[in-house]
Amino acid sequence: MGVGLASSINTLAFLIATIFAILLIAYPLYMNKVKYFGNVIVSLGTAVTFIYGAAATGNIPLLIVVLAIAAFFSNMAREVTKDIQDVKKDTGAKRTLPMILGIENAKSFVTWYYILAIIISLGAAYYFKLNYGYLFFAFLGAIIFSQAQRQLNQNRPTKSQKTSKLGMLISLIAFIMAGFK
Repeated sequence: MGVGLASSINTLAFLIATIFAILLIAYPLYMNKVKYFGNVIVSLGTAVTFIYGAAATGNIPLLIVVLAIAAFFSNMAREVTKDIQDVKKDTGAKRTLPMILGIENAKSFVTWYYILAIIISLGAAYYFKLNYGYLFFAFLGAIIFSQAQRQLNQNRPTKSQKTSKLGMLISLIAFIMAGFK
C-alpha cells in the first residue's frame, strides 16, 4: 500500500519506497540470522525518512543527506546497544554484533557511531552556516549521546539505549531548527 501511495508522489519517492519494501521483506526471509543486517536496515530506514520527505518535494538538498547520515550513525549506536542489552535473550536465535565480535568490541563500534553522528551533526552547523537554535540542540544531543556512551561503558545498556532515544529526539529538534534561518 505504501509503495502504491509513493507512486502517486513521484518516481524518486516510488523508488525509495520500493527499495525499502524489498529490504523489509528480504530481511526476515533471508538475513535475519545475522541481526547486524537488521540493524543496518532499521538505521537506513530511519535515515532515509529525511531523504524520502525531501524526495516528495522533488529536491534533496545536501543538508538533508548530511543530517540523514548523522541520523543513521546515531541509530546504529542505539541498535547495537540494544543488541548488547539482549545478548542472553538472543543467544541461539540470532547472531548479533556483540555475539560475533564480543561485547567490548561492540561497545567500540557504538563509540565510533556516536562520534561520527556528533561530528557530522556539529560539522553541518559550520558547513551549512546553520542557526544558533540548530547548534544549541545539536550540541545538547551530542552531550546526551556522550552520556549514553558513558552509561554503556558502565555496563548499563538498558539505561544507555533509553538515553540514546532522548538524544535522537533532541537531535530531531535540531534538524527541525535547521530549516529556520
